[in-house]
Amino acid sequence: MTDRAPADETDPTRPWTRRRGGRRLAAAAAVAGASVVLAACGGSSPSGSPGGTRGTATITAPADPGPAADVSTTVPPLEGAPAVSGEGIKLEKVAEATSPTAIVPRSGTPTLYIAQQDGRIKQITVQQQFDNDGNVRGATYRTDNSPLLDISRSISSGGERGLLGLAFSSDGRKLYVDYTDPEGRLTVDEYKMNDDRIDTGSRRNIISVEHERGNHNGGQLGFGPDGFLYIGMGDGGGAGDPDANGQNPGTLLGTVLRVDPEGQTDGRPYSIPPGNPFADGQAGAPEVWTWGLRNPWRFSWDRATKDLWIADVGQNTYEEINFLAYENGGAGRGANMGWSLMEGTHPYEGATPPEGDVLPIFDYDRVNGECSVTGGYVYRGTRIPNLTGVYLYADYCKDDVRGLLRKPDGTVEEASLGLVVPGGSITSFGQDNDGELFVLSQAGGIFKLSPV
Repeated sequence: MTDRAPADETDPTRPWTRRRGGRRLAAAAAVAGASVVLAACGGSSPSGSPGGTRGTATITAPADPGPAADVSTTVPPLEGAPAVSGEGIKLEKVAEATSPTAIVPRSGTPTLYIAQQDGRIKQITVQQQFDNDGNVRGATYRTDNSPLLDISRSISSGGERGLLGLAFSSDGRKLYVDYTDPEGRLTVDEYKMNDDRIDTGSRRNIISVEHERGNHNGGQLGFGPDGFLYIGMGDGGGAGDPDANGQNPGTLLGTVLRVDPEGQTDGRPYSIPPGNPFADGQAGAPEVWTWGLRNPWRFSWDRATKDLWIADVGQNTYEEINFLAYENGGAGRGANMGWSLMEGTHPYEGATPPEGDVLPIFDYDRVNGECSVTGGYVYRGTRIPNLTGVYLYADYCKDDVRGLLRKPDGTVEEASLGLVVPGGSITSFGQDNDGELFVLSQAGGIFKLSPV
């Protein structure tokens, strides 16, 4: 459920941004450094009908090298789309699910797997068609009604709680699920795969974190380019980070964690990978990779560059998208994203920005009824060349898919693609093994971006 605040707490007049087309853009790029609403958890949800195209905006990203974290935006983007445009693209409905929260592929098969908030995982069988050159030219999709896994009795579900994320190990032999247990703990479990079935008797708990409040549960899971498991953790819930977890790297809350579930050390069901910024446990928790986050509902890596993109849900006024470049062996290593002293590029409630914090590459306000950012992926498929290199995202309270593009001249372009998701309530994006993208709606629809 979205945290709601009095209307006067949403202040669209804060400085240090330039506003065009109803959007607020970060004045600086990132530098070295629910049955009701799942992704949401912003501090207020302005009223307003979803939909509409809100214009195109371009900003110049300064080439400030910043502090020593591996997050520099001086890394030039790969050659790709010249601009953000939805021309020649359509949304094709391929499946339905009950309150879908995530869709993921598994290596070695075109099959897709859907997480439902109610604790069930279902399989979408994909039958691909190929042209004479062996390229995929189309596919048909069939959802199996019987769940592969049903943990509905082991979770708490509703509002922002439930089965929130899925990820397969790089070799596809193990499945990881992210959910809130009946006591609200943020939980990740591991299951072994037996061919195309889940071995329900193999469940192994990887991590459980106490979390009394019902909001800001994180939920994203993913194996990074380095083969390790990354886990998104919310800040513990409540408005304004009442437990001050955001600026405390010694807690697992308000972070992205990085662990190796294949190892077990110090009594943990995982080991700490080499390179974790606080691996010795002296200045922070060994599991912490990136910190200073409020609710990193969705993050992803650019499969071509290994850059990390984190969409972090805001409190009262701003939603943010963070770009963390892959340099020196890891994107986002040790980066402090600023919460709860910063909300987007803006000091939160007059706070002093922390030293060395990393500003988002883009943030936006809520003057047009936005409420909660839903992060997606950089498009690296082959079927829509004019979308190559564009990062796709949405807002839960709107119904259009939007794009963000880093350009070679140092500017960042943001615009709507003009693709409207029926029912709105966009909770998540997905990417198949070929780099083609999907959009999930809490209303039940699963849509694929396809050429017209």
